[in-house]
Parts: sequence; C-alpha cells; structure tokens
Amino acid sequence: MPNYGFSDSAYWVRLPLDNESRQIDEWLLEVGFANMHYVDLYTPLPDGEGFAVRQTGALRPVSTRDVLNPNIIFDLIVPPQSQQTIYLRFQSGASMTLPLTLWTADAFLNESQLKQMLDWLFYGAIIALLVYHLFLLFSLREASYLFFVFLLATLIVEELSYDGYLEVLLIPRPVYLKIPLL
Repeated sequence: MPNYGFSDSAYWVRLPLDNESRQIDEWLLEVGFANMHYVDLYTPLPDGEGFAVRQTGALRPVSTRDVLNPNIIFDLIVPPQSQQTIYLRFQSGASMTLPLTLWTADAFLNESQLKQMLDWLFYGAIIALLVYHLFLLFSLREASYLFFVFLLATLIVEELSYDGYLEVLLIPRPVYLKIPLL
C-alpha cells in the first residue's frame, strides 16, 4: 500500500485492468482511506475518444459516490475477456495513503460487513463508556466527569468523521464542517 505521508501534491495512479473471467463484468474499486479529500476516476469512453470523469472524495458531497459506504467506492464495468486502463487522481492535505482494492460485489459485501461489525463494536464500547460516565456525572455531581464526558463525545465524533461514517450515516453534508488544507 503506497504511503507518501502528508503532501499537498496531486498523485496519479494508472491501473491496467485485465478481466480474464468469463462472466463477471461489474467490479468495485475501493479506496480504503476514507479521508482522501479529492479522488477523480478517469475511465475510457466506449468509442475510445477520451475519458469519462467521476469526482468524489471526503470534501465533496456524499451524493458524488457510486456506493454509499464510509470508504470511497467506484463501480467499474470491465467486459469479460477484455483489457482496460483507468486513471485515478488523488489530492489530499491529509496523509497520502493509497490502499486500492478491486472487488467483486460478493467479496466486497462479505469483507465490508466484517469491517463494519468490528468498527461498531468499537463505537459501542465508547458509547457505553459515555453513558456510564454520564450516569456518574448526574449521580455524583462531580465536575471532572463533565470533562471526561466531553472528551468521550468529541472522540466519538472525531472517529466517526475519520472513518467516514459521519457523512454517510449521520450528517449527509458535513463537507462544510471540514476545513480543506489545500
């Protein structure tokens, strides 16, 4: 998985795809880092004259995504027994990490369900801590619990945003809340 650290530069990736299957023509390309600010996909047009461009990313509305998922997912059509080259442009003020995975729909569904289950176990534990400390705050009326409740609440919001769940599940357009570093 390429990792270029923190960079304001735009990075281009060329992916030559060779579909050797006889039946599968629909694929999912996952960018495994939910906080990539701008991701542009260039796919060749059927007539071979130019490219179709799809633009999405963490600083663009969720409605620009092909699949409603915390990570950025692109639908790709690669006919069986054919070759195609696609291009991706990445730009981010955050970490330039490029974990790309090409999935079939079934494999993606299985993997994403497991990942989301583990993520929500983590969030459940943090929410349980928050509820417990809210109980302590109201029963003991100790000011220190108020600070810990505030810490846990901001931790939940930060992690939901970092993992991509905030904009997908809770706040449909938090693009205005994110400050671009570019």
